[in-house]
Amino acid sequence: MERRFRVIDTGIRDGRRQIAFDQAMIAARKADAIPDTIRFLRFPPTALVGRHQALSREIRVDYCRANGVAIARRITGGGAIYFDEGQLGWELVFNRATLGIASLGELARVICEAAATGLGNLGIDARYRPRNDIEVDGRKLSGTGGFFDDDTLF
Repeated sequence: MERRFRVIDTGIRDGRRQIAFDQAMIAARKADAIPDTIRFLRFPPTALVGRHQALSREIRVDYCRANGVAIARRITGGGAIYFDEGQLGWELVFNRATLGIASLGELARVICEAAATGLGNLGIDARYRPRNDIEVDGRKLSGTGGFFDDDTLF
């Protein structure tokens, strides 16, 4: 059986709109109103705080305000990260059955290995680093976070 999914690029949007887009895609996928989707996205200068982080401990709010860096809270956990127009984010919103992997840890490994392989095809010596990172020359290039909402993977 051939599986189809869509690829979209929603471009540069402020952090709150990007996060609202995430929530809308999850709800739409749960309702089977959209197919499995890979989304590419970018942000203007934005500090993104993890779902469970204390904003005042992670972000210098005064610095962000003074320097035009927006602040938003992600729907995924993990540490605070900085995004701007020079970085490309990507997301998966898939039904659990599509990928055939029930464990989030195993899924993170498979996704990171696939991304590292793709980067390798572009001439970048990228590798998966447990628990959920991709590294180049021993340095973290990207992290991966996600969760299941019923049978929907984000």
